[in-house]
Amino acid sequence: MWNEDPVAGASVYATSQYDFSSEHYGSAVTDVRGGFAIVGVPTGNKYLYVFGNRPEFWVSAVTPITMVAGAGTAAADTYLCKGFTPVAPRDGETVTTGRPLLRWDPYPSAIDYAARVIRVADNQIVFSRGDFDARVKETSIQVTVTLIPGDYRWRVDAFNVGGHIIGCSNYPSSFSVR
Repeated sequence: MWNEDPVAGASVYATSQYDFSSEHYGSAVTDVRGGFAIVGVPTGNKYLYVFGNRPEFWVSAVTPITMVAGAGTAAADTYLCKGFTPVAPRDGETVTTGRPLLRWDPYPSAIDYAARVIRVADNQIVFSRGDFDARVKETSIQVTVTLIPGDYRWRVDAFNVGGHIIGCSNYPSSFSVR
């Protein structure tokens, strides 16, 4: 799905773990209703990786499923996002403040956003708004922790009125604090 509409032509893969390099049990391509079928997936907890059918669906989405013995399993809807470029800090920019302002243009049909900053050295989220707390209604957010000098990546996701992701900044967008 994208913005509550089915996505035809998306590639779907069933895997054994939340790791695309894990064992694959089959693949399918979504039809005009966004439906698909993969046969032969063993019972237990598995994962569906979904890759959009056009360049604007630039990331995969992952949905966990539990396969039941002797019966087909209907997977929950998987929501894809379309990529967009955040405004600031720009990819590769060096900032001189440990508390930069993250900014992006309004995403069409979005009602709120989530943003996060990841320190490259240890791949740890050092700032997040909208993931585990209230989402951001504006198109900017001030980092409220002091980032130490180093290299960072950041991402912003846009959500529709149904609470589903519809946009995600082209990742990774990197910046340095000096």
